[in-house]
Amino acid sequence: MKFLILACLLLVAFSQTYPKQTPVIGIYTQSTDEDDIDHFESYIAASYVKFVEMSGAQVVPIYAFSTQAEIATLLPKINGVLFPGGDESIDFTQRWTQNAKFILEWAMKENDAGNVFPIWSVCLGYETLAVITSGNTNNMTTLSSVRG
Repeated sequence: MKFLILACLLLVAFSQTYPKQTPVIGIYTQSTDEDDIDHFESYIAASYVKFVEMSGAQVVPIYAFSTQAEIATLLPKINGVLFPGGDESIDFTQRWTQNAKFILEWAMKENDAGNVFPIWSVCLGYETLAVITSGNTNNMTTLSSVRG
């Protein structure tokens, strides 16, 4: 009986010492002014933050105006990235697209090494990843050309 009580007490003590671990998801921001991302103004629509938090995860912004060195420092500290929908130019000469490419390539290297690092993309985010993986923007068609 003493052994059973001691085992229960140890179980309770050890279960209280481990902190609750929740995933941390980075959400890639969009610039407020598509012509000049260097003003360091960006945003995340609140609906994406709520979406991630409702799953039990914490949210960390990945600022579009960050340097790739800053992003490289952040990525190992999070558990995945969400590329939201919105209104941003997909242009390989702009920092927003270059940073998105950097994040995707980093995630692919991690996954190839056996470290699970999920990417979720919505609308513009999906289009961005499709353009990045194809390597050019010539595959994109405008809505007016589709409607004829």
